Amino acid sequence: MNVLPGTVLLAVLGLSVVCGGVLAADPATSPAPNKDGAPPPLVLREITRGDVNAKRIALTFDAGDLDNAITQILDTLKNEHVRCTIFVTGSFIQKHPKEVLRMLKDGHEIGNHSCSHPRLTTYETNRRHFTLPNATREFVQKELRGVEKPYEDLTHQKLARFWRAPYGERNAEILSWACELGYEHVAWTTEGKQSLDSRDWLANKSSPLYRTAEEVVKYILAFGEDQPHGKNGAIVLMHMGTPRRTDCVHDKLRQLIQGLREQGYSVGTVTDIVSEGVRQSLPR
Repeated sequence: MNVLPGTVLLAVLGLSVVCGGVLAADPATSPAPNKDGAPPPLVLREITRGDVNAKRIALTFDAGDLDNAITQILDTLKNEHVRCTIFVTGSFIQKHPKEVLRMLKDGHEIGNHSCSHPRLTTYETNRRHFTLPNATREFVQKELRGVEKPYEDLTHQKLARFWRAPYGERNAEILSWACELGYEHVAWTTEGKQSLDSRDWLANKSSPLYRTAEEVVKYILAFGEDQPHGKNGAIVLMHMGTPRRTDCVHDKLRQLIQGLREQGYSVGTVTDIVSEGVRQSLPR
């Protein structure tokens, strides 16, 4: 099978898992059934980067409890003629129906961020992604379906078949349960110790991870400078709000978009940075 640069295949829990990229669909090379007639291993696709040969970047926003900058962010995106991918929770839809309808009207791509934004792995306690006891197949799929119904009731449309795990907590087992419902996981781009998590959720200025809004913009614009493909196909993580009272990253969103364009990048959705063939290869 053909794999985009940076993609690694891992055999975990008896599954063929795609990590660090996206699997390019090719019907002629799709896995054939096993000799005993059993179906081929489930192939999971996790997008952490799109096409590295095109100067396109995806801006993505998580829309959950951090929701105090929705109008400002949507206004900036509209004024800059940018469509992005927004991952919404069920509770966000219930709390902000008008804003969700506006997102759709403005042309944004809407993905699934779970119904109640629960913890799914043990990462918070041991920095390992072991599935929590309560995060069963039934629970995870119920969380995903819990976004679908209110979204469809409100918009009369289907969600994009992309999801982002709450807190980014996932493993092969959790990915497989989402894949059964037709979802492809979208993370954010990392290169070694560098990450395109904007950290707009971090308000503690004494934290070694804290960056000022200006530093966030400079960091993202400098990301990939020493890499052959630069920021091509990169995915940036931001949120529809922040716990910060001052020095908010979304206040610099226009500056970030213009800086990326000055570097020659087009800014858009997750779909914009991956091929149509990849999206069609997902189970429906």
